[in-house]
Amino acid sequence: MKSLTALALSIGLASTPSLSSCRSSTSGSISGYLPQRVNLTTRPWFPPIVRQESFSCAQHAGLYYTLGAEIARSRSTTASSPALRLSPSHAYLLLADSSSRRSHLIDGWILAADSGVPLESDLPRPSPTLMSGFDKYRRALLNRAQSWQVLPLTDEPSLNKALQLLADQHPLTTEFPINGAKVLPLHAGTPSGCRAIVSSWGSSGPGHAIVYAGFDQSIGRDCNGDGQITSDIDITGDGLITLADRERGAFLAVNPWGRSWGDRGMAWVLFRDHAIDRWPWSHYVATVQPAPPRPPRTMLKMSLHCSDRSALCIAAGTPDRPHLWHPLLFRSSPAPQQPGNNVWEAFARLHHNGPHISKGPLGSSSGQPVELGFLLPDNFPTTRWSLSLSPINGTHLSGQLHAASIVHLSSDGRITREFPLPNLPAKLPPLGTTWLSNPSR
Repeated sequence: MKSLTALALSIGLASTPSLSSCRSSTSGSISGYLPQRVNLTTRPWFPPIVRQESFSCAQHAGLYYTLGAEIARSRSTTASSPALRLSPSHAYLLLADSSSRRSHLIDGWILAADSGVPLESDLPRPSPTLMSGFDKYRRALLNRAQSWQVLPLTDEPSLNKALQLLADQHPLTTEFPINGAKVLPLHAGTPSGCRAIVSSWGSSGPGHAIVYAGFDQSIGRDCNGDGQITSDIDITGDGLITLADRERGAFLAVNPWGRSWGDRGMAWVLFRDHAIDRWPWSHYVATVQPAPPRPPRTMLKMSLHCSDRSALCIAAGTPDRPHLWHPLLFRSSPAPQQPGNNVWEAFARLHHNGPHISKGPLGSSSGQPVELGFLLPDNFPTTRWSLSLSPINGTHLSGQLHAASIVHLSSDGRITREFPLPNLPAKLPPLGTTWLSNPSR
């Protein structure tokens, strides 16, 4: 076994590679228009490296880092203060599985497309309670996801697509089994600054979401122990030269475990890891695109306490169409996007019927209500409208609806008109009920 010093010298740029390690091959080449290295962590719009709360890696990777960076870059702002960064806590509290305490990356983006993401100044990380405050929900709607892509990464063409996205300043997310993973040191002369590299991932789950914030085509590691760092030798023994044989070239990974991991929270991940790892999620990377910051003009404003939010379905409409609209968080029908043919989207919980959110009170544990705000279509009727609160099949409601109204907003967020429901507050009947804005008609 090599000593740690010798091992560090066989990684990256510590020594001049032999001629054979510099030979190029068609399958081992990177498109010439790509830069040698990219490091998005140096950009003012990339969020600072922080430590996740509990098992919230998916929401930190997808919302705090990836969507947060995309929004800040597209708006030419920085990520220098909590008022300019996104909080993953709201999504994590709502989406975390009650038993495993884990959530799904795609679910977070579905939630961000429907309800937006709060600012860190409105919901500091980590938060033990759900966000309360109508204006906070209104501001969250300015930070929405528009779409996302889940891309395969198992061969050279798909690698080039991933590298081009990073070169175009789009961070990526991916997933590897982290338990048992090993990180080794790199020498001090590494051009891009990070001096750690993942030498192996865990042998089994659970998976762990990380962020790719760059790459360096010169970083490498002697994976087969032949004293060379090559990309044109069949080191896997399958008779082919593929991505799995590439010992040079690595992504710059940011781990939501914080600055104590790797080198200040970062480490290199060889391109080839995506071709050789058996964890199915590691064969993909994902990117998200932000929606334009359109101020909401019509919203549902509610003050509510429910003992179990996972049992609740909220629907607003008209007396003849009571389910004209209902927010994603509390509906029992699938999300609009259909599952893709990849494991990331196929396992997204929000694509399935039934409760979409974690168990627990909607409100404080002491029974105090939470003030919510949901986006409505601009043309939602206000002359006569209804609000239905009903339980998911086989469950019962317990709690109180304190207030509910439809509000019209100015472009700067001021409430210009409000249409409240009468006869509130009222207890939630176990089997639910419907309130009418004008019951006398």
